[in-house]
Amino acid sequence: EKIDYLGAVGFAGAVAAILLGVNKSQAWGWSDARTLGLILGGIVALTLFVRWELRIPSPIINVRLFTDRKFSLTMLATVAIAAGPLGVITMIIPIIMQTPSTGDFGLGLSATHAGWLSFIGSLFGFACTPLSGRISAAVGSRASMLLGTSLFIVGIVVMLTAHHSVV
Repeated sequence: EKIDYLGAVGFAGAVAAILLGVNKSQAWGWSDARTLGLILGGIVALTLFVRWELRIPSPIINVRLFTDRKFSLTMLATVAIAAGPLGVITMIIPIIMQTPSTGDFGLGLSATHAGWLSFIGSLFGFACTPLSGRISAAVGSRASMLLGTSLFIVGIVVMLTAHHSVV
């Protein structure tokens, strides 16, 4: 099948414009023309991307799947978990790792050691991905997501109660 290069570039450009606008909003302000231009331009590009994907036989993202209620709710839950708690944790963990250990929290690690620990954690997550698929196949995606969310909550509790330990 033919690869949808135009769709890939269009999607990447749309998302990049929106994210850059949101990222620069603190420095430029939300009402700045550059911020609004990037965000609105990204939304327009995303709309054009969806229209393009609906017209071609081999889309890079099959947007028709979003008409299925279960699929849409699953994607919404995934985005909410990824952007919310997981997104915040990706900012908090480096702070905890690199904050001096003389304070109330912090491990006092160098940026290099913190980076290595993050890399090892990412490799562990990557290695467990097939296990996640097997769990979903065995017990269903809802139970799998609840299990993953529960493990995440346990991990947060451990991090909050044992924040002076690298483990």
